[in-house]
Amino acid sequence: MNTNDNVKTSSKYLAAVFMAIFVEGITSYIKNVSIDGSFTIGMALSLLAGLIIAVCYDIDIPREFGIVSKIQFVGNIISGFIIARGSNYIYDFISKFM
Repeated sequence: MNTNDNVKTSSKYLAAVFMAIFVEGITSYIKNVSIDGSFTIGMALSLLAGLIIAVCYDIDIPREFGIVSKIQFVGNIISGFIIARGSNYIYDFISKFM
C-alpha cells in the first residue's frame, strides 16, 4: 500500500465521520421537533433561510473537507441545515475536526 492509498483511505474515513456527525445533528433536530412537538415558525424560517442562503451563495461545507457529492446541491442542502442550526452547532461541528 503506497502513500496515495493511505491518503484516499483517510479521506474516506474523514468523510464517514463528517457524515455521521451531520446525520446525528439532523436526527436530533428532527427528534426534538417530533417528540416535543415544539416546531415553531422560527425554526421553519431558520431552516428555510439556511437553505436559501446556502444554495444562493453556493455554500458547500462538505466540499471544503474534500467530500463532493455526485448529486448537485446535496452539499448546499447539508450546509443549509448546518447554517440553520446556528453558530454554536457550527462551532461544535468544526471543533470536532480541528
